[in-house]
Amino acid sequence: FATVRNTLQGKLEERLPFFSFVFPEWFKVKYSQQYQNFQDNINTLTTPFDIHATLEDILRLQSNSFNKLSNYASRSRAISLFDKIPKNRSCADAYIEPHWCVCMNWRPINDTQNEFVLRAARAVVEQINMFTKADEHKCARLYLHEIKWAAKLAPHDNLMRFKQNKDFDGFLADLTSKTKVWSEMYQVKIIVQPGKSIFEASVLHDLRMNEFRVKMSDISRVNKYGSQAICILNSDPELRKYCYCKKSF
Repeated sequence: FATVRNTLQGKLEERLPFFSFVFPEWFKVKYSQQYQNFQDNINTLTTPFDIHATLEDILRLQSNSFNKLSNYASRSRAISLFDKIPKNRSCADAYIEPHWCVCMNWRPINDTQNEFVLRAARAVVEQINMFTKADEHKCARLYLHEIKWAAKLAPHDNLMRFKQNKDFDGFLADLTSKTKVWSEMYQVKIIVQPGKSIFEASVLHDLRMNEFRVKMSDISRVNKYGSQAICILNSDPELRKYCYCKKSF
């Protein structure tokens, strides 16, 4: 990993990869409505699934069925950029996990030693150790060394108070409800030993069970692992970001 990944800019670039389309002039004329929809989708939330749906539509050019596009709008996970994407589309609508969503309202936690932050950080380390347990004869057990920063997801007030639609068409919302929150989401950036590996992770706090849970897909390694994982490089390449070989120290 480049050193930039250990910065806020790097975090954003990991979650917002660049992808571009360049259309010939004849396309803009022949498929003016599709091109206009594409232009209207500027500054809306899009995903790689939308790119896939768009490429499928482009392939239909060859079969002259481009005007008979699939109804992607009914499946919010994959909407062609040639269809109109809702301006209020959220990460939840697009099936984007909170860990990868840049639209979330994360509130910094200044006290990184409070109980909940510590438990979240320890849950990350425990999950990594469980992931490498099958190779514990090669990979060292990791220990929490430092919590660099922490944040808590702040739910959208209107989302929490939404009860139902006031009108038949669903344009007006009734925001009188008081929704009970059963879970909270934390993000932590930690340093572990040995190796001084740096991880960012999103951790769910189940309030009913009072448990902290984290998935491996929600843990990002943000600094270079180099030769630290050389012992499993060929046998278990999926562990490279998480394994610190015992022979390294």
